[in-house]
Amino acid sequence: MTLPFYIPAPKTVQEALQQARVNERAAVLFTTGGYSWERVTGCQAGPWYRVTGPDGQTYNVDPLLNYKCSCLFRKEHKFCKHGIAVAKLEAENAVPDAWDAIACAADRIEREVREAGFAEF
Repeated sequence: MTLPFYIPAPKTVQEALQQARVNERAAVLFTTGGYSWERVTGCQAGPWYRVTGPDGQTYNVDPLLNYKCSCLFRKEHKFCKHGIAVAKLEAENAVPDAWDAIACAADRIEREVREAGFAEF
């Protein structure tokens, strides 16, 4: 079994066990875990998710940046239950907007380069 690209390969048995525990929590985050999610659109960088915990704490998850999350656990470990749960959600719903957002961003950058007077690249 290979890990999804957004989860770093564990270096120790303890890291592998930790990843397994986080994955178990992520699997039920939006069903029995008490968390909710909202897909936020209208951002130039593309759609992202606001995940709200049972205590009201919110976390921002960006699927275009390897499911980067604003939680402290993600900053330390490079993965978290919020990002994994959103990745699972996107896989189940096959959200096409992520690729559309990438294409729109590329078009915008190309247009800005042309408008700035630089030669075509």
